[in-house]
Amino acid sequence: MQKLKNYILPFLLAISFGFYNANAQVNLSAHTASPGGVPHLTIMHLADVLGEAGIASLQVTEGQTLTNSIMTLAEGKIDISAMPIILPFLLEKGRGPFAKEGEKGAELAANLRGLYPYNAGAFMLFAL
Repeated sequence: MQKLKNYILPFLLAISFGFYNANAQVNLSAHTASPGGVPHLTIMHLADVLGEAGIASLQVTEGQTLTNSIMTLAEGKIDISAMPIILPFLLEKGRGPFAKEGEKGAELAANLRGLYPYNAGAFMLFAL
């Protein structure tokens, strides 16, 4: 009987952890720019890493205009978006492409968080 316990308990634990990992994965949506640039490469790599680790399945929509994606992200319609570090600042201040948002821009900008910032201008020199 003791031998049976020694085999059954680890077996049940292994099965329970397997079910936990299978149920832990969630579906997330993301926007990125056209293929070939820094925004596209970082989001696609993030999708690969999340999928391989079993954390999430990232559904990526390519070829998006990132200023529009920031608005979609701030409104909660998508989960992740690539963005140059300047865009949340411009949204918060209601400047540049977000001038029509005015005071609402500051409220929307409060919904944004940065995972890893990058300066698009600096990396473009290496890409060329």
